[in-house]
Amino acid sequence: MVKLNRHNVNKKGVYGMGRLKHHNVSTALVLLVCMVFLFGACSSGQPSQTAVTTTAAAPSTSAEATTAAVDNEYKNDLGMYTLQGELNAAPQAASMSDKKITLTGWMTPMWTVVDEKVTNGKKMTLEEFLNETMKRFASSYSGANIAEVVVENIPGKDRDEKISVAMSAGALPDFIYESFFAVSSRAHDGLFLTLDDIIDDAAKTDMPSSIWNAVKIANSVYCYPFTQGLNFMGYNADMFKQAGLDKYIAGKNELAFWTPDQLTEICTAIKKTVGVDPIVFGCKSANADTWFLKYIRMFGGEWFDQNGMVIANNPTTVKGLEYIVDLKNKGLTNSNPESTEGADSRTQLMNKLCAIGLMGGSNLSSFWADMESGKIESFDLRAAYVPGTEKCVSTYVQGFSAFNTGKNENMRAAKDYIKWVNSNSVLLEESRWMVPVRNSVFEKYIDFNPMFKAYKEASDYAIDFSNNSVSYTELRNTLYPQLQAAFTGMKTPQQTMDDYTAAANKIIEEGMKKSVALKR
Repeated sequence: MVKLNRHNVNKKGVYGMGRLKHHNVSTALVLLVCMVFLFGACSSGQPSQTAVTTTAAAPSTSAEATTAAVDNEYKNDLGMYTLQGELNAAPQAASMSDKKITLTGWMTPMWTVVDEKVTNGKKMTLEEFLNETMKRFASSYSGANIAEVVVENIPGKDRDEKISVAMSAGALPDFIYESFFAVSSRAHDGLFLTLDDIIDDAAKTDMPSSIWNAVKIANSVYCYPFTQGLNFMGYNADMFKQAGLDKYIAGKNELAFWTPDQLTEICTAIKKTVGVDPIVFGCKSANADTWFLKYIRMFGGEWFDQNGMVIANNPTTVKGLEYIVDLKNKGLTNSNPESTEGADSRTQLMNKLCAIGLMGGSNLSSFWADMESGKIESFDLRAAYVPGTEKCVSTYVQGFSAFNTGKNENMRAAKDYIKWVNSNSVLLEESRWMVPVRNSVFEKYIDFNPMFKAYKEASDYAIDFSNNSVSYTELRNTLYPQLQAAFTGMKTPQQTMDDYTAAANKIIEEGMKKSVALKR
């Protein structure tokens, strides 16, 4: 049995995640949760890599070897914090191998958690979580001799290129933890294994169908959901009060809902009374394009048909684009959406330069925590659904996808690891640092984050913005130049959506011919 690296953590100063439940809600919000992938924004900096050499459990057919628990000295110590309970042993493999392998996982930054009263400023990250759980798994896994585990932190801006290079070089990792929409095209390329065989009935019923649909292509699952990034709007309630818009302010821990007519009323009052841009739009790049997919559908318009083809030039969808272009032409938005990055909307909201901007679940918690600690100037920041005739949010479903590397021992170990993580209730509860996908975690931690009740309800209104469409990256890059043309008056909203629909369907038709996932 391997002894795991404790990262020099002092037992008397254990950084206890589980202990947070003993604090009240305001203390919980002292944590800083940074979700740097939000809005499709790309992380900067060089990739980091953590490699840990282990001595894996020797292959054996004995019950003792296949069910052995992790060494007692370490069983509750996951990196920098203590878990509430014990972990299950790694699953017994159908067949054994003594071949030494390196188990490699890639990820883009998802969460960094700091709770000053519990961790004394120490950080707890997704990278740390993967590194430690992979070591735990390796210590009792009998399906292969896992001699080393490697976790590589990949900036989002480098992800696609790095996967392409690794594919060409035959150096793909064993799995990736990512927002599935961002890598779904790789399933069409044939790079991902299907995961249906490691998903049990309990997992299927513990997550909403909208979550499972977001990770399926042709009814096969290519990503095991673990967390989600719920995307909605944020607004400055102080500005609303200043403009006499109190009736449109929801409770602090609720999501407000406004119709398009009400949004016009809100923007008009904000512009007249407060003098800032009421709402900020940005389509300089594909950054934050998922919000535009919601704006344009605010009257209920459809984007894809049952065959996966784009139908975005239908009258109801065009009406949505006409509405937001009209808001801009009336001076009720920023003057330059075509040269503004989508994520700038959030920045301007936090700098009090606009009243309504983009927001996500982990960002909201982070900003509230920063206000409480005095790191940023405080104001009454609240959340809202994307305006429309019906409630609307989108979500980035995040989880594990296993690569088709052609290395039998690695592929089996990767799938067994993914199954193991998602079969341990102790590990599943770590999803609370983002927004959980499992009803059981929501229910247990409903008071952990004051917004969880609202988020659980909002999950029912999440739209499928990508359809896990073939060549989705190309579709994203085709949309924003068309939106720029609409905002600058070079094209009418109808012509914009006609041209986008034609170009998108050409991309899809070509992609469908090559898709491995659609042919399975």
